[in-house]
Amino acid sequence: MLKSTLILLGGLVLTAWLAARPAAAAADSAQEVAASCRELLKPNPTKSFEVGLCFGSFTTLYALSGVVDQNHVPILGFCRAPNTKLIDLVRVFVRHVDSHPQTAQVYYAIEAVNALVDAFPCKP
Repeated sequence: MLKSTLILLGGLVLTAWLAARPAAAAADSAQEVAASCRELLKPNPTKSFEVGLCFGSFTTLYALSGVVDQNHVPILGFCRAPNTKLIDLVRVFVRHVDSHPQTAQVYYAIEAVNALVDAFPCKP
């Protein structure tokens, strides 16, 4: 219970920080972060801040994807299968950005959640 509470609080702090920031800069766009995530998908990714941003972002999304509200509804709106790995979330995001060029300049966290909601819908 404490672990779930801490993860939720971390997510809320991250959300508040993101909401308080000005409009997304180019480095925070879905297109830019997808480029960094492509590097992470390589067999031997280089170590850089950008690759770390991708890894850290999807680590957070992966952790928060298991958090549910009082009605047992996932707070992020998607239901990944139990055998889904973090790298699978990254692949979904990169494919989504590639297939939705019209949203390439949207803030990456928004497009990441949109991609995951599309790829892992919750059963009614």
